[in-house]
Formats: sequence, structure tokens, C-alpha cells
Amino acid sequence: MVLLEGSNAHVTFIKGRGAFGGGQNTKYVLVEAMDDQIFFNKMMAEYEAYAERVWCLGGGGKDAVIESVAELRSLGYHCGIGIVDPDYDPEEYPDGVISLEKNNLESLLLSSDSFDSAIRTFDLGFNQEKNDEMMDFIKSNGKEMALIRIFNHNLDEAQSFKCDKLSNAIVSKGFNSKKFAELCLKKPHPRGKMHLEKIRDGRHRIEIPKNFNSNCWRWINGKDGINLTIQFIKNVSNILVDYKKMKMKMIDSYLPIHFNSERGMIDKIVSYQNAHNVELFTPEALGIE
Repeated sequence: MVLLEGSNAHVTFIKGRGAFGGGQNTKYVLVEAMDDQIFFNKMMAEYEAYAERVWCLGGGGKDAVIESVAELRSLGYHCGIGIVDPDYDPEEYPDGVISLEKNNLESLLLSSDSFDSAIRTFDLGFNQEKNDEMMDFIKSNGKEMALIRIFNHNLDEAQSFKCDKLSNAIVSKGFNSKKFAELCLKKPHPRGKMHLEKIRDGRHRIEIPKNFNSNCWRWINGKDGINLTIQFIKNVSNILVDYKKMKMKMIDSYLPIHFNSERGMIDKIVSYQNAHNVELFTPEALGIE
């Protein structure tokens, strides 16, 4: 398994034919980051039902994946796809680029049964009622954080602000938007000052997506969800769980049957395979006959 970082690295590597022994018929999957590679490699290589010929190449973010797919296709390498997080972008991508059904990989993991399995490995003694309480905490606060992200995403770049302080505004009671804005405004010459002041004062207005409540994992950033999980565990058990450990536990607990339930993404993969007469995933992997 080869890991490459960044768009140019992919193209240079392919041109050199250093590891694509099958030439232009080599099957490949490009993903955004190392954790995505670990996840999709697990889905495609660890189980007999998945095509082991598919390569996961670590991309340098969404733009790098999209650019790499376009460049590879221009070189005649059509037997592959790029898989990206939809984030808050419109779900329209060039041919050969497929988005997850959820906001990102972490959202996919949190919305699956692998989350409950991962929680059990920490021996917290949570019963179903406590698990439900935790999920309510994650969803309710995660949606508040998603609205801030959506609000920011819809701003012109010159007026937008950074969301890197969002997790720092998670307190015992949940996410505090006022604290988030105040943390950002403490920086010298903060970007998006006017809009941050609106958030601080509760004067911002957000256009809520139509399916925001019915399909919340499309909008909740899973990274926020994991940080909220860590806060909830700390609230009820005073145990501090490491972010990376929590995420890897969820990946380890994820099973092929969970992947088969991601029908929106799988339908796009099936459509691409049929259109280009290429099998990147076996029928068993996709849960189809």
C-alpha cells in the first residue's frame, strides 16, 4: 500500500509508473487523508468480500483529490475514483469524484453501530439509556456547531472567519457559541470580526438546510462530534479520552455491513462502475447481487 501526499505527488508517481504495475488499467482510489486511507483500505483489503486490487492513495485534501483525478484521467488512467467529504459544499463533483453520504468520515463513523462498539471498549459501564443521552448531547450540540460552520461557509472569503476554535468552546453543558466568538475576537485583527460580533451577541442569521434535522449527519462535522463525545464522557465519568484513540477505535469497530448501509455513496460508486465498465468494488462489497 502506497501513501502519497498532495496532488503533484500522485501525478509524478503515476507518470513514473513506479508502482502502478498494471499501467493505465491499474485500479486506484484517492482519498483526502491518512485516516481515510486506513478506513477504506480496511473496507477493501481486510475482508474477502472487498476487491483487494484497489489502492488507497492518501490525498492532500479535497482539492488535491479532485485535481489528481482530473490529471490521472487526462493521462489515460480511468480505472479509479476519488472519494471526498462533502463538508458544506454543493454535492456536485467532476466525473470520477464521489462524495460520502455523511459530512465527513468521522460523521460516518459516529452515525454507525461502530460507535456503540467503540464506546464499549472503554469499559465506561454505559447502559442504553446513558448511550441515548450521550447521542442526544452529541446531536443537539453538534447541530449548533454545524450551523456556525454553515454560516461561515456561506460568507464571502474576505468576510469569513476560522472555525479552529470551535472545539475550545465546548464546555460541560455543551457548545457555547458566545465563548467561541469571544475566543476568536481575542486574536489580533481577527478575520470576520463583524460576523463574530453578531454570533457573540446572538444577532447572526443562518439559512438552515431543508434536511438539517432529518439528515443531521450530513451537516454535523464528525470532528465536532468526537470532541463532544469526549466532553460527555468527562462529564459523567471524569475520564479523559484521547481524540485519536476514540477515532481509531471507531474505525477498528467498523464492519462491512455498516459500509453496505451507506447507500447514497454506494449508488454513486455503482453508477460510475457501470458507466465506465470497471469493477473497483466487488458486488459483495457494495451489498448488491
